[in-house]
Amino acid sequence: MIVNLSMKILYCLPLLYNSGGIERIVTAKANWFVEHGHEVVMALSDNKKRNPYFPLNPKIRIYELNVNYLDDMGCHPLKWHINQKKRKRLHKSALNDVIQKENPDVAISVFAEESKFLYDIRHSCRKIIEFHFTRYHKVYSGRQGLRKMLDRWRTFAAGRLVAKYDDFVVLTERDKQSWPQLDNIHVIPNFIVNKPEGIAACKQKRVVAFGRLAHQKGFDRLVDIWQKVCYDFPDWRLDVYGSGEDEVSLTEYSESLIKNGSLVFHKPVTDVYREMQKSSIYVMSSRYEGFPMVLLEASSVGLPCISFDIDCGPSDIIEDGKNGFLVPDGCVDVFAERLRKLMTDENLRIGMSREMKKVSEKFSSTAVMKEWERLIEG
Repeated sequence: MIVNLSMKILYCLPLLYNSGGIERIVTAKANWFVEHGHEVVMALSDNKKRNPYFPLNPKIRIYELNVNYLDDMGCHPLKWHINQKKRKRLHKSALNDVIQKENPDVAISVFAEESKFLYDIRHSCRKIIEFHFTRYHKVYSGRQGLRKMLDRWRTFAAGRLVAKYDDFVVLTERDKQSWPQLDNIHVIPNFIVNKPEGIAACKQKRVVAFGRLAHQKGFDRLVDIWQKVCYDFPDWRLDVYGSGEDEVSLTEYSESLIKNGSLVFHKPVTDVYREMQKSSIYVMSSRYEGFPMVLLEASSVGLPCISFDIDCGPSDIIEDGKNGFLVPDGCVDVFAERLRKLMTDENLRIGMSREMKKVSEKFSSTAVMKEWERLIEG
């Protein structure tokens, strides 16, 4: 029998001002905990006193640790290494001070820099590490040479690191199988944040995508796919919402291939549901994910989805041919063919929409967060 106890929970993460999936789901989980009688504190290493991108319950207290790892981006490798070691010592000391002062029941790391030492801080709180990617995401990042060897080593080392925590949470059963045999591993998926009322009619000639404009999200592949279909469907458009380090190069690449103005890159928006409800198809071109929040959000408005069948995430949500399409990873021609099929057939889109809406019922905040309560209460 589970007895709901009031717990004090400390979340450790870099920042909250980004519009990314980690910031979105951690904010949502923290809000849920507070709304259900728990106390939440956050320790941020790189936030620089910026406002959270997503609404945060005012009862949640924030510690700005001012470690600022990101300030070293782009500097000389030797200088970067020296600076990072200094910042890590500062981080551990500052986080230790927060833990001793706040005396939490649970401390949760999102596998950022604090993951390397949180388990070693002397305090009786339950220490949990949660993983928001697939285990091999570093290997999939496309780096070459010495950096690729380093990524492989880090992937191996991660298996030893997570064993040092009281609990290790992954998002999918498929990812769980990629880790060593661990007694502390649990599978708890993400949930749909702020489930909307309305659904997509799937009659508008609009395809939509959301995500950080970076290598991981594969928007360069999406540009190639759209180029294969857009001239045969001149009254359709593809709207991509996001920002990131590849914004300029992606925009230039898109403009070089697609001359009819049917693909437009937009800044991020807080209300993704509003844009999804005005669309008929969701497309995801990522090279790797953990458990893509955006597919959950698309399912909640009944939006048929097409995604590459990457290691973890999409296959938990998309049933190929039933509520969307799963495409062998990297097969842009097959992806374009599936997209063409959905763009042509309105009845197919409407039928898949009904099936996709059923999926969202499995990922409600109540069902998922009850699993988290069981975990933190031991």
